[in-house]
Amino acid sequence: MELYLKKEKHGEFCPERTTKAVLSSLGDDGLQLYSRGLFWRAQYDTRALMFRLKKNQIVPPVRYLLVLHELSDEEELSISPEKSAIADLSKRRLHSTPRISYAGSPLPWKDSIKYLGIIFSKTNENGAIVKNLRAKALRKISAFRTIDYKSYGPRTKDLVSITNNGICSLFYYSCAITNKLSQTHFKICDTVQTTALRVALGLPIWTPNVVLLKIAGQEILSGKIKRLAIQFFIKQVANGIHSPLFLQSSNPCIRLKKDQEAFVGLLADLNISSDQIITLPNILDVLHNDICEIHLPSFDFQDKAQPMSMIKALFEETISEEFQDYFIIAANASKSHLHISIAGTSNLRSFSFRIHPIDSIFTAEALAICQAIDDLSVPDSDLLILTDSFSVLQALKNISLKSLKVILHLAYKILMRTKYNKKIALVWTPGHSSTWNERADSLAKNVTESDLYIEWITVDDICSYYSKFSIQKPIENFRNSKYLEILGDLPSILSFAPWLKNRRENIIITRILTRMIITQLFCTDLDFTTTLFALCAIKKTPSNIFS
Repeated sequence: MELYLKKEKHGEFCPERTTKAVLSSLGDDGLQLYSRGLFWRAQYDTRALMFRLKKNQIVPPVRYLLVLHELSDEEELSISPEKSAIADLSKRRLHSTPRISYAGSPLPWKDSIKYLGIIFSKTNENGAIVKNLRAKALRKISAFRTIDYKSYGPRTKDLVSITNNGICSLFYYSCAITNKLSQTHFKICDTVQTTALRVALGLPIWTPNVVLLKIAGQEILSGKIKRLAIQFFIKQVANGIHSPLFLQSSNPCIRLKKDQEAFVGLLADLNISSDQIITLPNILDVLHNDICEIHLPSFDFQDKAQPMSMIKALFEETISEEFQDYFIIAANASKSHLHISIAGTSNLRSFSFRIHPIDSIFTAEALAICQAIDDLSVPDSDLLILTDSFSVLQALKNISLKSLKVILHLAYKILMRTKYNKKIALVWTPGHSSTWNERADSLAKNVTESDLYIEWITVDDICSYYSKFSIQKPIENFRNSKYLEILGDLPSILSFAPWLKNRRENIIITRILTRMIITQLFCTDLDFTTTLFALCAIKKTPSNIFS
């Protein structure tokens, strides 16, 4: 949360006003530590990062923590878990260290604090952050080389995983900070990544980056940092009032220019607004209550190995014996190359709608149940909901705070419905078994462009779509480059790794495919200066390469 302080008329610094502004920024539901009748004004940014941008440098807000030592010994600063912020100590020393705790546990002040996956350092300059990360990455690359040279050592695909999880992760775990870097600093990040990938693949240093990323099947590190930062903020939008990063008095927004532009651009590309994103429900009682009955394979008709006629007969028998007085609703979803749709039916009425095309079939099945509860339920009766989505019911049965937002949304819908229905039961039915659920399935498959469109989308599907789109960028860059004509459409190292026996074969095949089997010294001895690929341009066979 970035803090902008209003100065006095004569431009003097007011410690009391700053103290109150800092304490207020730690949350409206935090401790009211400062009770003096002072007039103050402050504007919040929706970021939890205590930084602001000025001339491409990260600088701390105006002396916002230097007054904490003035608090009396009886006062203790406590950061509530719901509305929290990390404050920076800058380079000045305090006479006494402020006592700061989070959720009742003291937070020790060190050189840096890691919070919400973000590292907050005492030195807030981009250069210092990048220099520290780069030094750590280079040390890891040096250790990386010791296991790389062995001919029968780790496989290349495993070394690529180590590159991502052990070297590049240093940069994108702090993506909410590093996405503010300048282009020069981003080039440093990319150089670290390409250096590590060349070691992992066994390719020489003059291998073009476009070729390197294509055969490694990786997206460029600077692009991944920006993508993960945007995904971070999208997830905070989905957390709703439970997010510590967004004020809920108005529409959620990001006031830092880079993040705002990227966030708005992504929503525009998907043709959606932030209001269409399914958010975390305000009431989290769904995590503690058994709000409904969930029947996974517990009845005889749920055995898919039986003949269809037997399943239908056992289903009707189970309904008449176990759910005789229940009002029955069936919900289903369908996804095709044209659109994705949901449908529901009962004895009284039915519905069918289109939803956003990037929603997954899992999301669609859950949303079909949500819509069926809203449109088809009747009050003052027991409710039976049939669905052929085993995964949705399993996720609902094992619900937790880390569950997908659509599952939490479904649980909240069911919880609200318990006010009007005595009992609610969800039963899994095998697909294509001539039961009630087949009616809903037929309605969903027959949806056309003229049917009503519901603007629902989940943050999980947005992030999944964004990830797939970003991973395709190296492929597009390669296909638009001059190397496509020379090398052809290169496969990824991961695609043919299962057929290679050892590390030595990995390196040989990789160099053959990229035409990097010829060394720079060999080209110099032949006084060949046009292109490194020309020696293999006449015949693209391994025999020509080795000759």
